[in-house]
Formats: sequence, structure tokens, C-alpha cells
Amino acid sequence: MQEGVINIVILISFLIEVVLLLRLEKVLWDTYYTPLNFLMIPYTGIVLLNILLPVNLDFYPFYFPSILIWSIGLIIFFIPSLLLGLIYNKHKPEEKKEFPDPATFKSLYIIGSVLLVFTLFYIYRKTLTLEEIIGSDEFASETLARGVWAHIREVLLAVMILSIYLVNKNRAWLFILIFGVLIVSITYQVKGWVIIPVLAGIIMRLIAKKTILKLKYVLYTVIGGFAIFFLSYYLLYVFTVEDGELDSNLMAFIYNHSIFYLTSGTAGLGMDLKAGILEQAHPEYIFAPFHNLLSLIDGRSIVVPINSLYIDIGWAGSNVRTFFGTLYINLGFWWTICYILIFSAVIYGLVFRMKHKPSLWTLSIISFVNGLLVMGWFDFYFATLSVIEIPLTLLFFSGLISLKSVSFKNKDNIIHPLTSKKKMLKV
Repeated sequence: MQEGVINIVILISFLIEVVLLLRLEKVLWDTYYTPLNFLMIPYTGIVLLNILLPVNLDFYPFYFPSILIWSIGLIIFFIPSLLLGLIYNKHKPEEKKEFPDPATFKSLYIIGSVLLVFTLFYIYRKTLTLEEIIGSDEFASETLARGVWAHIREVLLAVMILSIYLVNKNRAWLFILIFGVLIVSITYQVKGWVIIPVLAGIIMRLIAKKTILKLKYVLYTVIGGFAIFFLSYYLLYVFTVEDGELDSNLMAFIYNHSIFYLTSGTAGLGMDLKAGILEQAHPEYIFAPFHNLLSLIDGRSIVVPINSLYIDIGWAGSNVRTFFGTLYINLGFWWTICYILIFSAVIYGLVFRMKHKPSLWTLSIISFVNGLLVMGWFDFYFATLSVIEIPLTLLFFSGLISLKSVSFKNKDNIIHPLTSKKKMLKV
């Protein structure tokens, strides 16, 4: 009885904190599209889902004290937002700044199309020579997970992010790039890296007010996410189960795996904390991208930031611990606080700059980071080399397509510079 009361107090206190922080972010930054909100809201939804799971799914009961890790983490994350937000409001521009529409899209389309064609042809050739079947983890590991093709895949993800942002009815040809890169991403078989670039492109549109958030768009996103789950698990089921067919067994398989994926981070953290934290701390996991870059210089061993400890959460084993959970387990309490403060200060520093000097590169990088934060309910996604490669590629393409044309004219909002101004997007 007493435990139940404590659990209710923890949950209600957290929900009150979420509502207060949500409102404060809006007051400070004139928008709900902030890094804290992109981290906080999805986690809250997943936690409520985890708590409300039907008993017949055989998942262990949710461990409510794990919410405290996030309660503290969100407050620490908010401190730089508060300080920089107060400065922003004190020196807020009199007029709303605007995002300039790029001068040309040819370089993005040409480079992206060439890389996409070569990648798809490479995948096709590998299907003819490898014993592993396309759609399996083994096939992905042998093709797109290493070497030059892994780096090309990263470039294509950046191309897709910008394509989602730039696409409209007059630029429908960008859908070719978007769907082509999605095929490559699904072949790679890592669901997070299918979802994150799509989220980043959508977030760019939301921040720049190219797209107004409506219920139907939320439903489209949810349906699209489940479609990715379905296709991914369908391929897994068909290629690992003999005579795999679309029947009730397959639907049950996909349903259970989808629920497991959605709750594996929150449930995994809860079971780990309840057991007293079973894995050893590995600070190098958190800084793996920088560690691995240094390995190119001094030859140190590569760090693979994957938790090898799977904890039973009732239906299967989970090795992910959410954004704050992974930090806490590997860095400890005080170093986690230091990391969060520095991390949040850097991100909100970019938000501050974007508010004063809007540009495509700040918008794209902030949106990519926000896409990673959206997946914070699952794990800490900032431990891969992608957090360096993709922003650098976004910076490259942002500069390339923003170059001024001496006399460039088309129907995509770009007008001759001697006769009128370019159409702008409000922040």
C-alpha cells in the first residue's frame, strides 16, 4: 500500500514538472519546439505507455523510482535554457528574424542522386554474392555498417534531412531522394537511424513554420513509424522463420516486438536500477565519437558504445537505458550533472544564435540534435560517430545550396536578385 502511494506521488510530481517546464520553455523561447521539450514529451508518453501495459503481455511491472533519474535530469537540462532564455528575452530582436530560402538545390540533388544510385547498385550486387539475405542484420553488417559505404550512408541521411525540409509541390522530385534513402536505411536494419533523420527533417519544417503542427500530421508520423516497424520486423520474420507468412503469428510477433521496442529503454532502466545497476561504468562509451577520432591519430583501440548486458524486462532482454539513464550508469551522479549542463549549454547556445541570426546550417544541426533527443526514451544516441559526420555534412550542403546565384530564376520562391527580394521564412 505504501509503495503504491509513493509510486503515485513520483508520477504526479513528474507530470507537474513536465507541465511547468513545458510552459517555461514557451515563455523563454516563444515556441514549444525546444530541445528540452523534444527530449521530455516523448519520454513522458512512453513512460505512461509502459505503466499502462496490459498484464497479459508478460512484461514486469514498471519501476517508478526510475522516473527520478529523469526528474532530476530534466531540471539540470533546463538550467542553461533558463539562463540563455533570460538573456534572449532581454536582447530580443525587435523584428522576427527569417530563414532565407536557399539559392539553388542542384548540388544537393545531383550529389545525393549519384550517391544513392551507386549505393542501391552496391546493395543489389551484394545480394548476388553474399549468402546473407537482404533484410537481415548479417546482410546489413556486411554492407552498410562499415567502410566507405557506411560513410556514404551518413551523407545520404544528411541529404534526406535537407530534402524533407525543402520538398514542396514544386520540388516533388526531392521525394525520389527521400524514398531512395529510406530504402537504404531500412536495408541497414537499425530502426533508430531510419526514424531520426525523418524526425530531423520534420522538425526543421516545424521550427521554420513551413509546416504547422496538426493532429493529422501527428497521425501520419505515428502511422509511418509503425509502417517502419512492420516492414523491419516483417523482413526479420520472413528471413529467420521458415515459411514465414503474413498470418496471426506474424501479427502477434510484430505487435510484441513493437511494444518491446517502445518500452525497452524505460523498462530496461527500471529493472537495472531495481537490481542495483548490474553493469560496470564505461565513461568511454559516452565520449566514443571523439575517442574513435583520436584512434586515427594515435592508434588507440576503437570503442564500440554498445551495452553488452541484457536485462530481462519480462518479455525479452533489453540493453538500452534511455538518455539520462545511460549517462548516469556510465558517468555517475556528479559527472552526469556536469555533462548535462555543458551539453545543454552548447545546444541552447545554438538555439540562441539561430534566433538572432537564422541560417540553414544552424536550423539543420539543431533539428538533427532534436531528432536524437526525441529518441531519448530509448537510449543515448550521442555516442556514435554519426553525431559528428552528419552535422558536418549538413554544414557542407547548407553552405553549398545557400550560395548566391548571379542570375538564378525559377518558380521555387527564388527570383532574380535585381528585381525583387527572395521569399523568407519566419522563425
